[in-house]
Amino acid sequence: MPRFYCLLLLSLLVTACKERLIEVPEPKPDPAQSWQVHPDFLFDRKVQLNSYGDDKVGILVGSLTTSVAPDSDAQSATDSTFVHYGGQATPDGSTTYQPLVHPRYIGFVYSNFIKLIATANPINGYTGTNVYLAAADKDFASFELINYAVGESFVSNQRNQLLIPYRTYDRSYNTPVLSGELKFALVSLAVEQTSPAAPSVLSTKQIQTLPAINSSFLLNLGSVGDYFIVSATNGVYRISPDGTSQKTYSWPMLRVFTYNNVLYGITQEYSDGSTDYKLVTSTDAGITWTTLASKLSSSYGFLKYKQVGDQLIAMYNNQLFQVTIGPTALTTKELDDAGLYGNRITSVMKFRNTVYVSTLSGVFIKPWRTFLTEKKTE
Repeated sequence: MPRFYCLLLLSLLVTACKERLIEVPEPKPDPAQSWQVHPDFLFDRKVQLNSYGDDKVGILVGSLTTSVAPDSDAQSATDSTFVHYGGQATPDGSTTYQPLVHPRYIGFVYSNFIKLIATANPINGYTGTNVYLAAADKDFASFELINYAVGESFVSNQRNQLLIPYRTYDRSYNTPVLSGELKFALVSLAVEQTSPAAPSVLSTKQIQTLPAINSSFLLNLGSVGDYFIVSATNGVYRISPDGTSQKTYSWPMLRVFTYNNVLYGITQEYSDGSTDYKLVTSTDAGITWTTLASKLSSSYGFLKYKQVGDQLIAMYNNQLFQVTIGPTALTTKELDDAGLYGNRITSVMKFRNTVYVSTLSGVFIKPWRTFLTEKKTE
């Protein structure tokens, strides 16, 4: 009998343990922790090249469509209600360059002109303008386009001026050939709005051709305030709103970017047979430069940098990094990219409380609250 009671007690204990195990719920994965495919950006809207976002507007520019949120007619207060426009995208669905995205206008490069459309009303042709450089330079041959993985192919300043790089023909031969000179056009735009309810209307005020830069290859473009920054193989130039050019750094910058309105660059310098990658900064709009960090990894020269919200973010392929600039150091934290693997990132933006990652294969979204989650190391 004692043996029988022992077995009965043991059976009850096992059953109780099983019941307690069943009662414990399994934790469900938080969908906000991984990147989710945006369902509005499939098929013809899938290939995305650039973006802009702030608290008022979000703009996603693809190879075949332009998408703007919120819907001005519906006055939507949600993050993901985009209006999609066709027929205003890159020529032939090109994915080799980044269109210019400004909160008031968007710029596309065609074979012989720049097409600018008003953000508030992209489908009405009367609100935009076309910039033909051949009208200002009879030797115009082609635009000098920076690859999308590096940055925008032409840039704007706060005066609504555009800096556009291009090549010319050398006509000293019987048959014109492409010149090795790197030239720039400074285009001044008029952005007018007759009433708060009316869309902005763009017009070309002036096209000014600038003297050629003595360099054969363009590396990067940037702007800060009223000024433009040009990085070429023989150094860095600062171009003023009046078109004057000044060489301000003797080494090329692989990347030029701004963060909190301060100008930064990643340089590649040579000394005593060795290569040194440095982080430099300028607090006077590119006149003088100061080294913040040296002996950096060469990988910093391959990243593309952009301010997203109040954070400096770098991107490469499907990877995202939070970048911290200290008084004498540059550090990165790789962010969680679950759901992004295999998708080549072209741009990142924050619109209200959501982060949008543009890729060549769709748009991916994640709440801002989980955006800076660090990637787990295996």
